[in-house]
Amino acid sequence: MRSRQVLTLAVSAAVVLVSCSKPAGVGTTTGLGLAAQASSTPAQSQLRQPPAAYLPDGTQITLELAVSPEEHERGLMYRPHLAPNHGMLFLFDKPMIPGFWMKNTWIPLDMVFVDKGGVVVDVAKDVQPCRADPCPQYRPRSACAAVLEVAAGTATTHGVSRGVHLRFTGVEELARTPADGAPQADQ
Repeated sequence: MRSRQVLTLAVSAAVVLVSCSKPAGVGTTTGLGLAAQASSTPAQSQLRQPPAAYLPDGTQITLELAVSPEEHERGLMYRPHLAPNHGMLFLFDKPMIPGFWMKNTWIPLDMVFVDKGGVVVDVAKDVQPCRADPCPQYRPRSACAAVLEVAAGTATTHGVSRGVHLRFTGVEELARTPADGAPQADQ
C-alpha cells in the first residue's frame, strides 16, 4: 500500500514538472540569433507545427533546422533516405556565400539558396553524393541567409528556381511573405 502511494506521488510530481516546463526550442533564440516562432500558452504550444517551407506550387516541406556549427557540419550526412516532403534548412547568422559538399551524404539532393526574405538566389539541382576525395563544393551566385536541402528533383517538380519567393513558417527570419501571401517570382 505504501509503495503504491509513493508511486502515485512520484507520477503526479513528474506530470506537474512536465506540464510546467517549456518545450525544447519554444521561445528560444538559436545560437545564430534567429528565434523560432512559438506559441505563448501551453495549449498553443501543443498545437505548434514543425518549421515548414512552402514551395511555389503550395507543397509543404517539413523542416529540420541546422543552426549550430555542429548541425551545419553534419547536415544530412549518413542518412540512407529523406522522407517525402521533408528537408533540412541551414540558417546563417548573416548573409554569406557558403560552400556545401556531399561528402558522406548518401542521397542526391537539391540545394536551394535563399536570402533573408525567402527569395531564391540560386539552386544546385540533382547534386550527387561524393564517393571519393576531393569532393566538389557548391556555392550560390550571391549571398544567402539560408540553404534548403531537399530530395533531388524537388526543385524541378515544384517550380523552385532563381527569383522565386518561398514562404517559411516556424522560422522567424524567413517567415515573411509578399503582401498577398502568395509565392511570387521576382525575376
